[in-house]
Amino acid sequence: MGVLDSNVAELWDIRRAVEFCQSNLSLRCRNISVVSDSKVAVFWVNNSDFGNIAQTNSIMDIRNIINSIGGMEVIFDHRIFISFADCLAKMVASTSGDLIEWEEF
Repeated sequence: MGVLDSNVAELWDIRRAVEFCQSNLSLRCRNISVVSDSKVAVFWVNNSDFGNIAQTNSIMDIRNIINSIGGMEVIFDHRIFISFADCLAKMVASTSGDLIEWEEF
């Protein structure tokens, strides 16, 4: 993906999620939680301290979209709760198209 920092990658994912909600009229004015397993990215989005000056524009865009939609929040949830998605992401990153069976841990 060309990203050196996993927190920046997670910030981009948060941005894609809120942009999707913004573009989908049926999702507006609903209570939507965008869940991330990156405490750092969630902190950047939810607090007055940007934390990452290089990502200020993305952070501001995310904040503006959240404010314009209403009823949306970005929250942190530990990996244990989203381990299946995490496992899928790791499988895709570690393979070159080979099929791998996922085993529950």
